[in-house]
Amino acid sequence: MSAEEASHWGLVSRVCPQPDLMETARELAYDIVQGAPLALKEVVP
Repeated sequence: MSAEEASHWGLVSRVCPQPDLMETARELAYDIVQGAPLALKEVVP
């Protein structure tokens, strides 16, 4: 399955060119970390 097909079927959140992969992964990880305290607050009473 190609990346484009996986995106079409909703299996991945984004597709980027190989040279941009690490930068894109770091940006996504940063976004996840920034949202973590809010998610944890909703789960832990």
